[in-house]
Amino acid sequence: MADNETTYAQVNKTAKSPTKKSSEASLVNEGGMKKNFRRIDLIATVQQLVKNSKYNRALELINELLTQQTEGWDRLHTLLMKIECEIQSGRRGIKNDIELVTESMLILRPTTSDVMDIAQDYATSKNEMRSIALYMAGIELCKINLSGDAAVRGIKSCIKHITGIVNSAAKADPSILIVIKESIIPLLLDGVKTMDQIHGVSPNAITEQKARCMFNAGICYRVVGDDELALKSHENAVQLMQLEFKDEAVHYQVYGRSIAGMGHSHRNLKKVEKAKELYQTALIALNHATDWTSEEQKDKETSILEKLLN
Repeated sequence: MADNETTYAQVNKTAKSPTKKSSEASLVNEGGMKKNFRRIDLIATVQQLVKNSKYNRALELINELLTQQTEGWDRLHTLLMKIECEIQSGRRGIKNDIELVTESMLILRPTTSDVMDIAQDYATSKNEMRSIALYMAGIELCKINLSGDAAVRGIKSCIKHITGIVNSAAKADPSILIVIKESIIPLLLDGVKTMDQIHGVSPNAITEQKARCMFNAGICYRVVGDDELALKSHENAVQLMQLEFKDEAVHYQVYGRSIAGMGHSHRNLKKVEKAKELYQTALIALNHATDWTSEEQKDKETSILEKLLN
């Protein structure tokens, strides 16, 4: 019995006297707790700053936060917030951050459909800048993960989505127009240049997809009220198609739609007669196009021009 009591006392004494090793572990855990709590507080503060449109201050804290996030979904989310703040504050040097988003996605390996779905969710919830950032990263993913004609079609799809977001965002908040012109459109045009880095693309495919992208760039310029640059973008699209396809260019809807875009720009520039001339040419081309997805789509496009001509 005495032996048992002695043993219990010794065990009890040991339990109440932490070893050096357990003390060190406590300090490590305490440091980890402080670090994690600091990170959580930073995330909450950044989100509040972004909500209040205090983008420059948010960027300062985001850069601190990124030093604590070396990988994972949290880091990807923080990078998207950073790009949102950079665009909103009028900064244009965000290409490196787009590349960091791309690198994160290559590690995390989300499916292409997941990326597109999340980008669309952001757009629907009015987080347009994060949506655009994801689509821009999608352009880089197309370059890395796809090849040939599939790659340039994927890039065109991302740029088309960006154009749609720009259009809806500008209607909802006219104050964003300067951000679109100075930050987003240059990114879009960088995306078009990415097509030249794709190997194994057929001449027909890259010409058509580039023309579609320049058509979309023209829409973006018109949205921000720069009809001179919109006209130039539509003219570039038309010239690309004529150079590659010659008389066969009329069989592609992007050819006729780009001519119509030129007409819209001339109309906005008060050159009404020239606009009507272009509308007539565009209507003929659109009626010859053979790549409509449906008759309804064709009727919708041609009816708009018919009304403008009457």
